Amino acid sequence: MNIALPDKLAVFDMDDTLLRGRFIDRFTERYQQTAALKEIRAQHYSSAERTHAIARLLEGHTREELIELVDGIELVPGTKRVIAALKKQGYLTGIITDSYDFAAEHVCRKIGADFAVANHAAFEGGIATGEVTIPAILYHTPESSCRHEICKQNALEHILRTRGIARTDCIAVGDSENDTCMVKAAGTGIAFQPKHNCLLQAADFVIEEPSFEQILSRA
Repeated sequence: MNIALPDKLAVFDMDDTLLRGRFIDRFTERYQQTAALKEIRAQHYSSAERTHAIARLLEGHTREELIELVDGIELVPGTKRVIAALKKQGYLTGIITDSYDFAAEHVCRKIGADFAVANHAAFEGGIATGEVTIPAILYHTPESSCRHEICKQNALEHILRTRGIARTDCIAVGDSENDTCMVKAAGTGIAFQPKHNCLLQAADFVIEEPSFEQILSRA
């Protein structure tokens, strides 16, 4: 029996998009590291340097307590139904985030998506070491149309190339400045409750309410 493979792609940012909050903000609030996070964000770090500096805040915490924090952040209502509807229409669905794989993969399973691209947080004996590895597909390559060294658009384009999916058959959804390139590069770019003007300018349309239902009318 021949099974049709997905021929379209729908990708979502995770923090403040699928989740109604940011994992690292919730983490630092609970463990009194908000000032440390603010200081890191204020430094003139490269994207990679900032990623490694923030990951060090996780050191010593268990995978279980970190996953518990993820579960404490509300999902956008109806997300699982929208993901199922997109998959029924032939979409490969996934998460592309600059957060961590333990969080993104957990959310991916909860909503029934197909994959997650996220920074790999290292654990030893179930305890976070504070080390992190940035996935290769987030980095600029000769095939990248984005000039940023590390960008979600690079991952998006890699998936499109390797899966043979046309850019016009791609939906990308994000909320922040870090999502701008990915949203602009997609055939249908969606700004979800956007927080930055640059994302508004890059998007094909905007969703202001906390629901992904409008995506189905564009898919």
